Amino acid sequence: MSHSAMLTTAALALVLVASANAADGRGPIITSTPPGPHPGGVITGPLPDLRPIPSRALMGTVSIKNYGPGPAAASVATLVCQKVGVTNGGQCPDPGRVPEFEDPAYPNAVVVHVPALAPGHVYSLKLPFWDGLAWTSGSYQLTLRADAGGTVAETNEGNNVGVATKVVP
Repeated sequence: MSHSAMLTTAALALVLVASANAADGRGPIITSTPPGPHPGGVITGPLPDLRPIPSRALMGTVSIKNYGPGPAAASVATLVCQKVGVTNGGQCPDPGRVPEFEDPAYPNAVVVHVPALAPGHVYSLKLPFWDGLAWTSGSYQLTLRADAGGTVAETNEGNNVGVATKVVP
């Protein structure tokens, strides 16, 4: 069999696998050109779907779940606090300097590095400074964003933000 015939056979096999995956509901297919001397080849696989679990932020836990059928690469999640009814600033308790949760690319946000996630898996991290925060009376909007940097290709990019409201009497 000639080299070009082998490439055509391999490409056909990948197209058949891609069609089967799409037909049986295993999720969308991603394509890319693989490295090496065979331009035009196709690599297939299902995509992840990262979503925040905002209710857990009320207790100081950042939780991100991969609801998609494919694995997710490592990403960044952010948690932003805003006191309801206050403009021009958060008016939220200040944890002070916490370098491991800071990143200049995400000002005014708590930044959590989320490891790679297999389909169906959840990453949760209890913020170590949370229980020591002094909350004043009022309502606080906590916005949790999965894949804040937009670096993970997902089945749905529109569901990466969740909001919970913390009420302090």
